[in-house]
Amino acid sequence: MSSTPTTAVLEIVRTFNAPRQVVFDAFTSFEVIKSWFGPAECQVQTGTMDFNVGGEYSFNMLTPGGLMTVAGHYTEITPPEKIAFTWRWLEDEDWTPVHSQITIEFREQGGKTEMRFVQIGFPSEESRNNHEHGWCGSFDKLGARCD
Repeated sequence: MSSTPTTAVLEIVRTFNAPRQVVFDAFTSFEVIKSWFGPAECQVQTGTMDFNVGGEYSFNMLTPGGLMTVAGHYTEITPPEKIAFTWRWLEDEDWTPVHSQITIEFREQGGKTEMRFVQIGFPSEESRNNHEHGWCGSFDKLGARCD
């Protein structure tokens, strides 16, 4: 694995069958995030979340590889338009020098919401691809909540 972040970018655009405020709000509460976060084979067990600029979050996830913790802090919150935060897996040594950045933008589309998700700063291409699987699975679950 690489010891410095790759230049890989993960971009996902999804349209949800719900108003922008509803989709934005799905990111603002741990209890709600817990219900949709992670692909089918993973599940959030416990966590903490301070949804404020500078606030931190930490989610403990049960994965096929065991219990893992992802953590970071919020760098921008503009309701209901944009959320930005850092991202790092604590138990994965490949992530030790890496602090990924995530930006999510929400656009109203006639009663539906277009979400643009961008994540940069992965330790490897493999990690980027694994995150694409994880986020797509998460957004599938979020989409089911919005229908």
